[in-house]
Amino acid sequence: MRHVIHSFLGACLASAIIPLLSSFAWTQESPSSPAPATVAKAVAPVPPPPIPVPLRPYNVAVQLAFSPSATVSASVQTHWVDEVQSLLNAWYGQMWSLQVNLDHEWSSPEEFTASATGANSPDWVDASVDKMFRVLIDDQGAGSVALCREWDQCSRSLGQTRSATIHDRRDVPRELAALIAEAFRPLVEIDVIDGGKIEGLVRAGEFPPRIDELTPVRTGDYLVPFFRHLDRKKDVRSIQFLPWTYLKVDQIERARVRTSLVSSFPNPFPASRRRMEVWALRERPTLPTTEIYVSPRGGKQNPLAGVRCEVFNERPTPEQPATDVLKLKTSRLGLITVPASSQHVVRYLQIYSGDALLARVPLIPGLVPRLELEVPDDRARLNVEGEVHLLEGELIDIVATREVLMARIRTAADQDRWPDVDRLMEDLNKLPNLKAFLSRIETLRIQSVYAAQQAKDRVAETRIERLCEKIGDSAKKHLDPVRVNDLKANIASERLKK
Repeated sequence: MRHVIHSFLGACLASAIIPLLSSFAWTQESPSSPAPATVAKAVAPVPPPPIPVPLRPYNVAVQLAFSPSATVSASVQTHWVDEVQSLLNAWYGQMWSLQVNLDHEWSSPEEFTASATGANSPDWVDASVDKMFRVLIDDQGAGSVALCREWDQCSRSLGQTRSATIHDRRDVPRELAALIAEAFRPLVEIDVIDGGKIEGLVRAGEFPPRIDELTPVRTGDYLVPFFRHLDRKKDVRSIQFLPWTYLKVDQIERARVRTSLVSSFPNPFPASRRRMEVWALRERPTLPTTEIYVSPRGGKQNPLAGVRCEVFNERPTPEQPATDVLKLKTSRLGLITVPASSQHVVRYLQIYSGDALLARVPLIPGLVPRLELEVPDDRARLNVEGEVHLLEGELIDIVATREVLMARIRTAADQDRWPDVDRLMEDLNKLPNLKAFLSRIETLRIQSVYAAQQAKDRVAETRIERLCEKIGDSAKKHLDPVRVNDLKANIASERLKK
């Protein structure tokens, strides 16, 4: 029975293995047989490269809103919209991809002129366009008043409100188009920052407008730089404007501009600009003045009143001090008003505390209605300065009293009035000596330097050190104990002789 089972299993194995072996042998004998087809993998389409900045036109939207009390008919409003579209297309050509629309939502002039940036952007802003202009037209008397404001999506900022009074309705479309052109703030991408060499590319700079007066950037213009901080997905995380920093356009070659830095900081651009874009807006002042609010650093709610300020047309240097100086003082609200100048676009403001210079910043008056300037908190230095004045007064009194006592001691010794000599000598010994005076100065220095370090004010710390060192040198010079010791030795020698 067992033999029969083994025979049966052997036959089954042979019947299963022989076809496999024959298949293997056939495969080995046919090396040129085609391999089975592989499944093709889907390849993601490659996105097209971005359009270069000089060839990238602006996507522009214009909204015209008429006052509910306006006496302009709907057909005239539509005609004006078409005329504005036609004029701007003729002026800017390929630089703008333009769409002008009629907006039936009215905003009050107060709401319209209120500033807003970033998350507080106005309701009328369309984030899908690069530039958006909103124009309000209202009837006033025999004419019309137009207000225009630009929103820039790259910087997420509003430009200043432009206004125009139009007396002839036939001129309304052209005046509105001119107002929009005046409010336009061209963009420049800063792509070269190498020491003092700063260059950029004007957006749509290869598409010059058909009117020379509308050239986006000219030599002598000033640019306001800002940073666009990006996340890993290249989405904008935040916008940061550089305070008290401008770029002056020195040279233009087609779409490339070369600039020079005007800033209160020696190097405002970081060396590492990973996930960061540097752009700039061309700005031109239109306001007559700019108001500046001055406050101590870390205390915006505490205005600095009665602070001496000076405004220069040129940056003063030790070799060439400025002669034309506008002297101002902050009000009790910490405000000063700096007028704009057509001859000197950039002016330089210096803030003083006593004779100490607290801040020196460049500014363009008329660019914005209000600026805020935080200066170092000078209270620690002022406290030290007051204490030093008191110490100087005491030092003068001590030196004068000592000289009088020494003279009276010599006179009494010459007249052999030794009881008077002993009494006057006791008064001389009671005067503060150099060691005690220096101890008071050191205590003042340690306390004041610690206060400046807590406020992270290295400038105040240096000034405090200098003040204490100065009064210390005066004390060492005038309270030198050598003269008193010589007097005591001479008096003792004369007493022994007599």
